[in-house]
Amino acid sequence: MPKRELDLKDLDGVREEVQRLHTDGYEKTGAWDLSQICEHIAIPLRMAVDGSPFKANLFMRVMAQLFMKKKFFRERKIKPGLSAPNGTAFESSDEAAAVAKLNDAIQYFTNHTGPMADHPFFGKLSKEQWHDFNTIHCSHHLAFLVPKAEQA
Repeated sequence: MPKRELDLKDLDGVREEVQRLHTDGYEKTGAWDLSQICEHIAIPLRMAVDGSPFKANLFMRVMAQLFMKKKFFRERKIKPGLSAPNGTAFESSDEAAAVAKLNDAIQYFTNHTGPMADHPFFGKLSKEQWHDFNTIHCSHHLAFLVPKAEQA
């Protein structure tokens, strides 16, 4: 079964899609289940506020800022097959707890009114850019789960 097309435009849409997958069930088209995806996509929501524990080397940051950043936000796509950064891949866990953790991270990001932390590759991002980054990132991963209702 192929990955589905998914482009969620806001974090409420992310929350609704995650709840639909959790409630109605899904088929995996990739390696991760919903608990693993929720754990993973919660990280950059908090990272936007608290900062990242890692930073790409100078060469990677310059390349990302000059050649990848505009394309990423324009195309709203992440190339499949990229490896998750160290510490951001998780074992399967309690799905309800992982969904709650993601919802908490969304609320944490949404409620934040102060300055935003730098992205480890893209550097300075506004809150709107961080929002877009996160919806693109969430869409990318959630697209690997096909809701049972959409299966023929």
